[in-house]
Amino acid sequence: ASVRVKCLQEVLKDSGYQTLWMNTLSPKFHNAGLFESLHGMQKFFDHDFYASRGVSKRIGDWGFADREFYLESLNELDHVTTEGKPFFVNMLTISTHVPHHIIPEGPLPPSLLENKEITEEYQGYLSHLKYADGAFKEFVDELFKKEWAERTLLVVLGDHSIPIGVHYPMEEVQK
Repeated sequence: ASVRVKCLQEVLKDSGYQTLWMNTLSPKFHNAGLFESLHGMQKFFDHDFYASRGVSKRIGDWGFADREFYLESLNELDHVTTEGKPFFVNMLTISTHVPHHIIPEGPLPPSLLENKEITEEYQGYLSHLKYADGAFKEFVDELFKKEWAERTLLVVLGDHSIPIGVHYPMEEVQK
């Protein structure tokens, strides 16, 4: 047996919204495209779409870099707004995915680089987070310059954490 529930994107689609999935992986990865289409996603913008638009920079081993993904997504959303319908977008970025190493786009302050208690893996994780934070800030800044942004609700969700220990003691609840 299976459980069938209406997800937000299906409710919005049924209310006249365009529903868009933006991700730099293939919709075949983990059958995401099938899952999303069964739950109301109508249009898919994937790895091939972004590559066709000239996006090629990578951060780490997974998909395209967040900054380039965000900026090209904004270009596409400008086009989507010309269709005159409201839209719901599910965007997934992956520049913080493992493995982690220090990246030039996410420089760390000397205090973090010189601290012998911080593992290289954790430094790499912090470097990826610094890059992702900067890319997201640029995205939000550019998003809210758009005329249509005054009618926009932005919801940010985090997927999961990683099993990399920090360099200071934590209580069990913090872990």
